[in-house]
Amino acid sequence: FKHRRCVLDGWQLHPEEASEVEGDERNLQHQPVGLLLKFEGATWQFGDLEPGVYPLEAARKDWVLCERTKMKAKRTGFQVVPDFSCTAHIVQGASLWAAIADCLEAGHISKLADMVAAYVGLSRAKLKEAILITQPFSPGFFASIHSF
Repeated sequence: FKHRRCVLDGWQLHPEEASEVEGDERNLQHQPVGLLLKFEGATWQFGDLEPGVYPLEAARKDWVLCERTKMKAKRTGFQVVPDFSCTAHIVQGASLWAAIADCLEAGHISKLADMVAAYVGLSRAKLKEAILITQPFSPGFFASIHSF
C-alpha cells in the first residue's frame, strides 16, 4: 500500500478498554489493537469487512539505543503516515481535492524540472479555487523556453 491514500474508517479497541465516548471525543486508556483503513474505489475484501477496508495491526519495533550499554527501546505502533503533504512526483496523474503549489520565488532562475514540478502542483486540484500558491512567482515562469 506504499503511497496509497486512505482514510481512517475505525479501530479495533483493546479488550480491556473501558473508556466512554464523551461528546465527539474518547480518551483511550489502551492503544487500539488495530486500525481500519478505507481505500476508496478498492474492490478487494478482508473477511466480513466492507470492500476496501484493510485491518492494520499494531507492529512492535525493538532497537538498541547504545551499543556499549546494550540499552534497548521497544515501541508498538502503526506503520502508517499521515498524508499532510507530498511531492509533485508522487501526485503526477492524480486528482486532488486541494493543492498548495510552490512555484519558487519571483527572482529564481528556473530550470525545466522546476517548471514541470510547478505545473504538476498547479494542475492536480479538481477546482482552481482549491489551489493555494505559496508566494509570488515570475510571470515568465511558464512563458520562456529559452531558460532551458
